[in-house]
Amino acid sequence: MDNVLIHLIWLTHWGDGWNGAAVNILVNGTTVVTGATITGASGTETFDAATGDTIELEWTSVGSWPSEISWTIDDGEGNQICDGDTSVTDGGVANCGADEEPPTACAHTFNMTDSFGDGWNGAAVNILVNGTTVVTGATITGASGTETFDAATGDTIELEWTSVGSWPSEISWTIDDGEGNQISRWWNISY
Repeated sequence: MDNVLIHLIWLTHWGDGWNGAAVNILVNGTTVVTGATITGASGTETFDAATGDTIELEWTSVGSWPSEISWTIDDGEGNQICDGDTSVTDGGVANCGADEEPPTACAHTFNMTDSFGDGWNGAAVNILVNGTTVVTGATITGASGTETFDAATGDTIELEWTSVGSWPSEISWTIDDGEGNQISRWWNISY
């Protein structure tokens, strides 16, 4: 799934919280955050959504001062994709439309090399995007190899080494985005 990190930023104009108001966040009809509220001037909730997903806010209570409430939804890069105030707060459901979707995922390439040319000698790595494993046990048996995975702008890409092998000083890698730009690299890792 092409997930991106989404931030929902809550605000109140008086700084005294939402006075009993609470909202559920739904992605494609599935509740991903239940009963979100704030007790001060602002707060955030973080959740995952994919390009093309429908993001809805379902107000379970509007509290005693709904006219003080406003909110925005930002994508993983901080771009605002949806916002609202009392006009969509008073007992209703707010929808982020199709023109306010998160960035589209594209193929990224994990390039592996071995300076001696005999492979990673038992070393292996998992690739995670936003905490979800998308490649398991990437390794090479010769001088080079690649693995491809999807990620969108703003996604967090992590490497989780499951084994360092017998010659970690021979290992190098790079990650290229969908346009072929190198976004990360490591040469001759040592532990």
